[in-house]
Amino acid sequence: MKTVREAAEELQVSRQTIYSKLTDKFKQEYTTIKMINGKETLVINNKGLEYLKETVNKVDSKDDSQLDSQINNQLVELLSKNIELLQKQLEVKDEQISELNERLREAQELNKNNQILLHRQQEQPKMLESENKKEKKGFFDFFKKK
Repeated sequence: MKTVREAAEELQVSRQTIYSKLTDKFKQEYTTIKMINGKETLVINNKGLEYLKETVNKVDSKDDSQLDSQINNQLVELLSKNIELLQKQLEVKDEQISELNERLREAQELNKNNQILLHRQQEQPKMLESENKKEKKGFFDFFKKK
């Protein structure tokens, strides 16, 4: 015969687990009340202890599988939401990248045009100098030997 605390320790479960198994029928068949240290204490007999061992160690596969199924469904739902969110973010990033590429193309085109204009501006003074040199030749310069 063991107390609820002793039974819980022996079965390596909490006292609450033992108390949850103590139905009215179980109490009538397997328990008695004894005076221990001046207190009335519920005591479980050996047959009751064996019954508790079976019920505590027996896995309620229906409840477990139902719980597993619920957890799996919640996990799948959460993962689906995360995937959807990440796909939306990826679409936004793709759009940002394509806009950035377009801006880069525009910047390259502007840079190319600026280089052409700069090159033309640098060539104009050279052309003016060469024209001025041609104009400075006098009439007698044609008769000179080169």
